[in-house]
Amino acid sequence: MLFLLQRGRIADSSPGAAVPSSAEIDAARTLVDRLGGMPVALDQAGAYVEETGCSLQTYLDRFHAQQHALLARRGRAPAHHPDSVDATLSLAYRHVSTMNPAAAELLCLCAFLYPDLISEEMLASGATALGPTLAPIGLDALRLDEALADLASLSLIRRDRRSHALSVHRLVQDVVRSGLSAEQHQLWATRAVAIVEHSLPDGDAYHFTSFPRLLPQAMAAITLINAWEMRTAEAARLTEQVGAYHHVTGDYSGSRRLLLQSLQLRKRLANCEQSDTAPTYTYLAELALSLGQYARAEVLATAALVHRRAEVPPLDLRIADSMNLLGRVHTERGRYAPAETLVRDALELHVRALGEWHPRVAETLSQLAEIAFMRGRYRDTEVLLARALAINERVLGPKHLVTAYSLEALGTLYRYWGRDAEAETQFHRALPILVRSLGSAHPMVMTVLNGLARAKLGQGQFSAAEVLARRALQMREAALGPDHPKLAYSLQSLSEILLAQGRVLEAEPIARRGLAIRDRIHGERHPTVSISLEILARIRERMGDIAEAETLYRRALVILENTAGPTHRACSSCAGATKTRWCPQADGNLSDTCPTPLPQHLLP
Repeated sequence: MLFLLQRGRIADSSPGAAVPSSAEIDAARTLVDRLGGMPVALDQAGAYVEETGCSLQTYLDRFHAQQHALLARRGRAPAHHPDSVDATLSLAYRHVSTMNPAAAELLCLCAFLYPDLISEEMLASGATALGPTLAPIGLDALRLDEALADLASLSLIRRDRRSHALSVHRLVQDVVRSGLSAEQHQLWATRAVAIVEHSLPDGDAYHFTSFPRLLPQAMAAITLINAWEMRTAEAARLTEQVGAYHHVTGDYSGSRRLLLQSLQLRKRLANCEQSDTAPTYTYLAELALSLGQYARAEVLATAALVHRRAEVPPLDLRIADSMNLLGRVHTERGRYAPAETLVRDALELHVRALGEWHPRVAETLSQLAEIAFMRGRYRDTEVLLARALAINERVLGPKHLVTAYSLEALGTLYRYWGRDAEAETQFHRALPILVRSLGSAHPMVMTVLNGLARAKLGQGQFSAAEVLARRALQMREAALGPDHPKLAYSLQSLSEILLAQGRVLEAEPIARRGLAIRDRIHGERHPTVSISLEILARIRERMGDIAEAETLYRRALVILENTAGPTHRACSSCAGATKTRWCPQADGNLSDTCPTPLPQHLLP
């Protein structure tokens, strides 16, 4: 920055010289950043300021509006850098094209990638998409070394030995692109998208730790896809995986936009087979579940399964993934019998294809655990979740995002089981992993905060519980909107906390709001509606309205008997309440046996 200020005669080291203003320093800092610190570009900018007498801010404004004209300008004084930046870089590019055509093509490719952190591994994984001249470089480390040496000798590219990554100056990118025809532009843009797509992992939670380092490249590729209206399989998968990643991070609107774009691309591809759309249907169904759009999720999950079963030959692993997803949808909609059938069949296929110690097996076990949990079989739930946690900790590690999902699920089980201290322990293990991975405002973090609130309530820590519950409620409403089904869980927790403190006048409208959300989203016969009914019944009973309390208890009992079965632990509570006018805590007396036992090798 000092060089630019001195070259433009804005700063002078001599005694008594004027000191640059803060505005001039800010403009200089911005310009150095925009020019990437390239000496020849800084010299030219300083010379322009000196010769014309304009301010640095004025030059910066003109650079934004007329960058190419300024880069092509030659200074009037011949002493320093008489050639323009454009001419200097163009000459270097022409020289390397003659000396090493493959190196020149590598520079062309880099001109269309995100300029920093261009992974050498990316060149190898996507070599087949790079054409006959450049492809051998990606597959041959010695040839890559030679090409990079030629480019580095002319200051056209930089190589970081430690990260095994390349970087190219943005001005170099601009000059290289400006020398290409429209046809060449499209060719290299297409190749850049292809090489990024080949190196991009799936955007799901399992690959969460490896995805972020490639995200800048993926976003630059999406810009190219949109600019050139690309309709390639690589463009479809790239937008799909970035959309899936946005879903994991909690950016639901960004996820939906990219997934719909991917689906549109897949449908427009020539000779598109039905199975090509199955992955996008799957990700869209998962997104719909997160948004509380359960009917839409069912349509999409069913379509994905139909397409998977139509594949020739059918692939058991893909079918199992789709079956597990549809089982999740049925679970959310309170259809536990068909959900359990689907998920058990998926588990058998997953174990056969992947073995017993695989995260996909853990995911299916967790889904089976959720069904058991919703049916009141808490001991079965604990066995299944413990097995899933053991798999994730062993294969993915104790600090992995997916491991945190297992910890949260165990915490939720213990919270409803009345084992509040154990619940708090699991939530405290999950929370730092989730915050570090997803940020403090992610919906999953809000789920853990809500769980912690309920665990604090169970231990009689009412003030701490209320603070956590209100925080989770406020965050959920801001992130998900006032009518999202997850909001009902926060309303449920807060109303229970207020009820435990005898603050029934505050608790009642909160409980009624939660019930209204569940009625509207799920319908009047969903199991979660019974939870809201039971809480409201306890509130009305405490307020002395025994008649309404009994009506609410009876409604809850009918729902539970019809959906979860008469052995569900909450049924005894509601049934007892209708006879004795009070609702005791669950005492754990219920059937703890699965209708169909799990294979012994899947039990811890």
